[in-house]
Order: sequence, then C-alpha cells, then structure tokens
Amino acid sequence: MKKSLLFIGLLTTASLSAQNVDDQGISFNYIQQPSDPIKGTDIYNIVVDHSLYQASNEDSLEAFEMKLNLLESQLTAWVEQKKKIDQMHLLEMSKWQKATNAGTILAEPIKQPYPEMPELKEEVSMPLLTEEISEGIVDGKINIEGLTKGEGGAVITLQFSGLTLANIVEKQTGAGATKKYEYYAEYTMPINVKIDAPGQGIIFNENLGQTKKSKLINKYDSKYDFDYWKIDNLADYWKNLQLQEVNSLLGGLNNTINNRCGFPVKNYATEIYTVKKFKDHNYSDLIDAYTQAKSGYDLVYKSISRDEAADKLHKAIAIWESALAEANPVDNKARINDKVTALLNVNLAEAYIWLGEYTRADNYIQKAKISNAGAGKYKREAGDLEGIMNHLKSRELANE
Repeated sequence: MKKSLLFIGLLTTASLSAQNVDDQGISFNYIQQPSDPIKGTDIYNIVVDHSLYQASNEDSLEAFEMKLNLLESQLTAWVEQKKKIDQMHLLEMSKWQKATNAGTILAEPIKQPYPEMPELKEEVSMPLLTEEISEGIVDGKINIEGLTKGEGGAVITLQFSGLTLANIVEKQTGAGATKKYEYYAEYTMPINVKIDAPGQGIIFNENLGQTKKSKLINKYDSKYDFDYWKIDNLADYWKNLQLQEVNSLLGGLNNTINNRCGFPVKNYATEIYTVKKFKDHNYSDLIDAYTQAKSGYDLVYKSISRDEAADKLHKAIAIWESALAEANPVDNKARINDKVTALLNVNLAEAYIWLGEYTRADNYIQKAKISNAGAGKYKREAGDLEGIMNHLKSRELANE
C-alpha cells in the first residue's frame, strides 16, 4: 500500500473520490529504535579477528612450499636419471665407434629416451590468498547511529573467513561466428558477527556472506584470449575483487547492525486525508487539521520520544475528533458521511500511532477496518497501519 517504513520518497496517491477527497502526500523522518538494543551503555568497540583467513593463508602457503620442494626433488631425480642415460649412451657409443674403427660393422646404438620432465617450480602459480583486511576500512564502514565508538562498552567482533570456494567457471554461448566464451569468478567470503554487551551477554551472533557469488570477468571470442589475459592480470583481479567484496559486505553489515542495534533515521511516506468540497459543506476545519498534523509530523525526527510533535498532533486530533462527533455514516449527503468518517478514523489512527498511544490508535484502526467506503480503501489503510503500529510498538517494548 502507500505506507512505507523502509523507502524514502512519496508514494503515488490516488483520490478515492475525485470530487471531494484529497490524499495529501507527505513524508517525514523518525528515529527507529533497535529491535535488539544494547542496554546500559551507548559505547561500542569493533574488534577484527583475522585468525581464520590468516590460518588459511598459512596452510595454503605451506602446501605451496611443499609442492615446490617436491618438484625440486623430482627435478633433481630427473636430472640424475638423464645423467645416467647420457653416460650409458656415451659408453655404448664409445664401444660402437671403437668397433667400427676396427672394421666391424655394427648398428649405431639408439639412445634410451629420457623420462618425462617434471613441472618446473617456476611455472607453478602462487595460491590464491586472502588479502589483509584493514582495521581502518572496517572502522570506517561500521558506524552505529545513536551510539559512540570507544572502549569499555559493547564489543563487536568481526571474524573474517576470507576468500573461500574460489574458482573460475567457463560458459559458452552462441555458435559459429557468434560463439562467445564467458568467464565468471565464483567465491564466498563468509564473516561471523558477534555483539557482546555488558550485562547482557551475546545479543547478536550471525554468519553472513555464505552464499556463493558469481561475477562476470569478461567475454571473449576465443578461450585463448582469456588464457593470454590471465597470465598478467588474474592475480590483480582477485585482489581488487576482494577489496570490492569487503566494502560491499561491510556496507550490508552496517545496515543490518543499525537496523537491529542502532538508532537510524528512517523516512516514512504517508497521506493525510482532507476534503476539498462536497455539496455546500465547509471542510476548512480539516484543512486546519492537516496543517497542524503536517507541522507535527515534521517534528517527529527531533527525538526518540517524539515529544516535540505532540502539541501539533494533539491539535489536529482535537479537530478530527470534533468532526467525527457529527458523523452520520448512513447519510451519504451528510458533511461527515461514511467516506469522511472512514478517512477521519485513518487520520486519527496514524496520529495516535506516532504519539505512541497505541490503545487509542488501535481503537480507530478497528473502526476503519469495518468500513467499506471507497471500495474498501480505508479498510486496507487500516490493515497497513496496524502493521506499522505493531512494528513500532515491538521496538519500543524491546527498549524498556
């Protein structure tokens, strides 16, 4: 519907009745309370745990060194075998040449073939390692709104597993002259996030980044073009990809932590209903209520309690409730007929929600939900408001 706690901007409004009802679209900011609050302190510190990916790097380098040592020993053995074959052949050639010189006709000895030469260690590629993750990058990316960085408060530990399950996948598309070779980098970059709050213990413990990702490296007309490119470029490609992925991962993590534990400023889009004209009735009071409500909603962002908005919203509520007192839903010609009654219930429900008076808000929500005015428009509005109310209420209760 038109209500949104998550997206910035005004939603498109539709007039219930083009002759008399105005949907006055507005948006305002508010401070969202955490669903998993850090209680008893407003200080937090970030600790980066490098142990997992550093250990993985060490294992890879150790395996690489062992392979090099093995290749070196294999090459040494091969050189020794080659030497023996050369020596044996030279001895045979010496005998043959002496016999031939003495007049004996003999077939020239055939040299024994060398065994297959082992891979040279210079041709072995370095293992793919996780680049060092800078504390500075992490510290710059993680900022919990409403809290302050420092020692002695909550501790946020980020344990990076590093680049895992990394490989390159080839995909072929087209045929003939249009055939293409596409190369994708596939990988995961898991991270465990743990928040330990004094007096609360672990309030957040989640593993993120475990889904395998696939990014297009490039498309080529020949697979050999890729082989040529990767000789000088593949190592740098993986390094740059890791940096991009760390930044992306931290950006998403910052949003998650703020949504769960911080006090981020959110934008909310909605409508305040007024009536332009209907028969000879005067609705200037509803315009006045709109003005008061709009001014009040514009002050909601000032504090978590939203106290600064209370005076203006209560003035709007007084006007709407006064108008509602003359409601006559069964008379379509009445000033406060069924449509106007329904829109007043919605206006009042929303105002009471942002005042934190949820019992009164729910009263008007239930009244609006039984209305079929405007093909059930206000019934749907009421259902959406109920969801918003429950969202805000549950976060307030979590912070008590």
